[in-house]
Amino acid sequence: MLVIEIKRWIRSKKAILLPMFFIILSVSSTLAAYYANDLIESMASANNGKIILPDITWESLVNSFFKNSAQMGIFVGLYLILSMSNIEKSESLKLFYLTRTKSSFKIYFPKLCSSLFFFIISWLFGLLSTIYVTMMLYTEVSLERILATSILHLIMVSFIVIFGFFINIIFNMPFVISGLAEILILVFSSLTMIDSFNKYTGMDFLLPKKLIHYQEVFNSDNVKMLICLTICVVAFIVLVWLIDVVRGVKNGN
Repeated sequence: MLVIEIKRWIRSKKAILLPMFFIILSVSSTLAAYYANDLIESMASANNGKIILPDITWESLVNSFFKNSAQMGIFVGLYLILSMSNIEKSESLKLFYLTRTKSSFKIYFPKLCSSLFFFIISWLFGLLSTIYVTMMLYTEVSLERILATSILHLIMVSFIVIFGFFINIIFNMPFVISGLAEILILVFSSLTMIDSFNKYTGMDFLLPKKLIHYQEVFNSDNVKMLICLTICVVAFIVLVWLIDVVRGVKNGN
């Protein structure tokens, strides 16, 4: 089934569209951050105003990518993934899967694995584009700090995708679930000034305030959060398996 799902991604062109989207998102967000001050100053001077703006650093450019990855990246990526996992779109598609297996777990787990594979590859294309543009604009860039922060960010982004995937199995509403995920991220991002909120919700992973060194990746707080995320993912998988078992018992009766 995994091979089938990978072929579906390739045939639908989403395996090409998603990396292209992340590359465009990366380059546009990085350049927008770099030229933001110039744009604001030109608008202020046109209105005879004067604005004191913070200096744009290479960290600002990387953080801009993380911010857009957490918002538009998740929304578009999650919607494409959920639309690919929807077997109710047509009777022929539903029949195609149900003639091969009656198990929801055997249907959806390969879908999740293939979707995560293409999502992570696409996201990495975006990250590499950000690194390339940033290094073209700045001579001193810490790859170690970028990669260390990227590890935690990608883990949290992937968790949100997995969470949305399992919610969609139950409710089967790809656009609504993607939209709600986007709204929740926007709401939570407005609360990032509260340190305790960031610590217990993983927003430090999703929207990092600063780029960290690799020694900080596995500090005690991060390890606790990683354990919590792992437990949640295992719980999602067990829940789908239990739903399968209950359906099997009902059908057997």
